[in-house]
Amino acid sequence: MNRAGYTLIELVAVLVVLAALGAFSVNGVANSVDVYNAAIAENSLAQETWIAMERIRRELAEADVVSTPASGASSSNLVFTRPSAATCGQCVDRSTSVTFTFDQASGTLDRATQQSGAAILADSVTAFTASVSADTAALRVFTITLTRADRKTGRSFTAETSIFPPASRNATWRETVQ
Repeated sequence: MNRAGYTLIELVAVLVVLAALGAFSVNGVANSVDVYNAAIAENSLAQETWIAMERIRRELAEADVVSTPASGASSSNLVFTRPSAATCGQCVDRSTSVTFTFDQASGTLDRATQQSGAAILADSVTAFTASVSADTAALRVFTITLTRADRKTGRSFTAETSIFPPASRNATWRETVQ
């Protein structure tokens, strides 16, 4: 006798196979979401680090005298004067002395001037180094390294840039930062 339909064993076998496929699919989707969230956090960390580095680079590129670090040395502080700020009509802060300080206890990179006082430029900072080559003033190169870490993921991002002094450029060239 030929009956149409499925046995209970066949139905249970199909359910077990579908459950296994579903478990693998959910695990794959969960991993994809984790990777996406990590990429978003890392991108945000990189952008914020780049903004802080760009601020330092632009201000240091206009520096007249760098007092810290000394020539041929490295420091977690950066102190310089920027004479163009005093005569800048578009500048909000016309202070000529600028200090960037890495506060290791709080994990912040602070920027301070006479006019605006201290302000946090970047948080979650794990390292900040300003180095100056031991060359003559016309050939001197400043290297700035900034490392920040994401508190949630533990990932870190390091950015480094080199800045050449105004003496190595055309004397009439100036850049206004607003």
